[in-house]
Amino acid sequence: MRVVEVLRAVEKGYGKTPAQVVINWLLRDPSVVAVVGAKRSDQVVQNAGADFKLTEDEAQRIEEVTASLCLDYF
Repeated sequence: MRVVEVLRAVEKGYGKTPAQVVINWLLRDPSVVAVVGAKRSDQVVQNAGADFKLTEDEAQRIEEVTASLCLDYF
């Protein structure tokens, strides 16, 4: 739940959804070439809303709370 808390705190500053914040954060990594797909046109529009600028501090906060999730997954 900590990840959700951080995503919601970040999204409030931009008027974005948690999904848009995650997409934005993932696309900051040059090794990421694809993130999501869409089956409906409204999903394409929502995904396109991930085009905004996270601050380094926001990106770092997301990185910190997701790091343990990645370790737990593998």
